[in-house]
Amino acid sequence: MLEVTNGQMKQKRLFSLARGVKAAAWAIDEKFASEYGRPELTEAGKFSRFSPYRTALVTLTYRADGQWQEGQLSALVKHYREWFKRNGKGCAFHYVWVMELTEIGRPHYHMVIWLPRGVRPPLPDRQGWWPHGMTQAVYARSPVGYITKYASKQETKSGRHLPKGARLWGYGGLKMVERADVAFAQAPRWLKGLIHHESHPVKRVYTCVVKTVRYGNGFVHEQIIRKAGWVLKSGLAAGWWFFSPYDYAGFTGDGIALSHRGHIEVLTPEGDTHFISHRG
Repeated sequence: MLEVTNGQMKQKRLFSLARGVKAAAWAIDEKFASEYGRPELTEAGKFSRFSPYRTALVTLTYRADGQWQEGQLSALVKHYREWFKRNGKGCAFHYVWVMELTEIGRPHYHMVIWLPRGVRPPLPDRQGWWPHGMTQAVYARSPVGYITKYASKQETKSGRHLPKGARLWGYGGLKMVERADVAFAQAPRWLKGLIHHESHPVKRVYTCVVKTVRYGNGFVHEQIIRKAGWVLKSGLAAGWWFFSPYDYAGFTGDGIALSHRGHIEVLTPEGDTHFISHRG
């Protein structure tokens, strides 16, 4: 039996957050470097006016009387996307954002955006895209490091202040085939050793009807099993499911207890089940 404390679970979520944020920012930056060329900097370390693209760090804060509500950041992203369709010189809006909480629970956002040469969107608060408070924007020559730093700072904040329905981070602009490294970065360690880094694992709930009973009055009863697992979205093993070697075994005084089954269950699209030995 393995006991996992609340502190360990929180730390695991934070590590997963930082890995996902770093992978997303890295994937976007490498995409821009491949398409436009590496950024050019002056001797002072600032972006040159000839740089093929720049990255900017946008900070979004709330007024003293401002309240977080679901959908506020999505509305901002929609404004950015529409602006880029008109003014982005053929480039879609690429971004990574992280929510940061103060000790008293007030949220604010840090967002890194990628800008091709000559593309300069307006400040969201002045444009009316962020009516909830103020925004600031500065060029950031190390986008991966900047946004990962803010993701790592989450470990100093209290998770109990997270608004209901809020997400801690997100990204956009990458096509499905360009997201594989981000998905792989967030996969658990027991899974990474079994799959290709481009297989795009996604955590989902597997649902299966195991028994159907039809009564004379026409009523149909289905016995359904549901369990969390990871399904591969691309590659030669697309559609394969992988289920954790650990099972939930109940609560403890300061966390949860897990039992180790000794194997990883694998389910193919054809319905075949395989078991891979796993040492806990």
